[in-house]
Amino acid sequence: MIKKLVVVLVTLFVSFSFAQQGTTSPYSFYGIGSLKFKGTVENRSMGGLSIYTDSIHMNLRNPASYGGLNLSSYGGESRPVKFTVGGGSSGVNFKTNDSEESSSSTSFDYLAIGIPIGKLGVGLGLLPYTSVGYKIGAGDPEMLTNRYNGSGGLNKAFFTVGYQLNKNFSIGVDANYDFGNIQNSAIEFVYDDEDNLVQYQSREDNRSDLSGLNYNFGFSYKGMINEKLQLTSGFTYTPKSTLVSKNERTIATLVINDLTGVEAVVNSIEEDLESRGLQETDQILPSRVSFGIGLGQ
Repeated sequence: MIKKLVVVLVTLFVSFSFAQQGTTSPYSFYGIGSLKFKGTVENRSMGGLSIYTDSIHMNLRNPASYGGLNLSSYGGESRPVKFTVGGGSSGVNFKTNDSEESSSSTSFDYLAIGIPIGKLGVGLGLLPYTSVGYKIGAGDPEMLTNRYNGSGGLNKAFFTVGYQLNKNFSIGVDANYDFGNIQNSAIEFVYDDEDNLVQYQSREDNRSDLSGLNYNFGFSYKGMINEKLQLTSGFTYTPKSTLVSKNERTIATLVINDLTGVEAVVNSIEEDLESRGLQETDQILPSRVSFGIGLGQ
């Protein structure tokens, strides 16, 4: 039953990941989009905390948390395999001097499985990495000069191994495969002398299919400093990595309905990016270091 449920959840997650628009932020215009939070609802509810480990929850932010027997039982009952799935919804209000709009988005946030094997723990999962979703108009609302649209984003599939060195220390590593596509378009509107749209307009459509491997190394410590207080600390390091981007660009001639704004493509031409060295490019992801420490009972 659990196997069937996991297969169904994975299928739904993958299908929805490619179909969803996980953001409506205009800031997703830049780079590879808006970064999505990597973590479960427990991480998010504690302000993004990544150092915690316990016997019943999975910590996706530190691979060392998979090490040991902490996932093997709960309440005296054997739980050899655990999985977690979550989603979220957000709303945004946009306000300028002339107008005000609101928008919302709903998305799956993570799907992960953890399997303890003695002091070794392994896990795998899928979650969104970045999201692109914007519609930006520049100029007067009655006479736009530019329109920019974007959609898509990257997903992250990961495989994790954690190992408990002793009762206090654990180490781990994530192997991540990032993949997805980003699509954007831009129109620069042309008007005649009477401020009417000319019959034909031009639109530039770009698509980038990105993929690449990267790794995340983790370390965690958990021990009692006296009879009541427990010290917990965590450290993660992600080296610099590269995403390979395969790019396409199309220039389309279109007619725009003055009343509805619907765009009808008349013809299109694919631009030769290979001759300019732009058909395949590299996107560099910077290294990242995080450290945290906590004290509690």
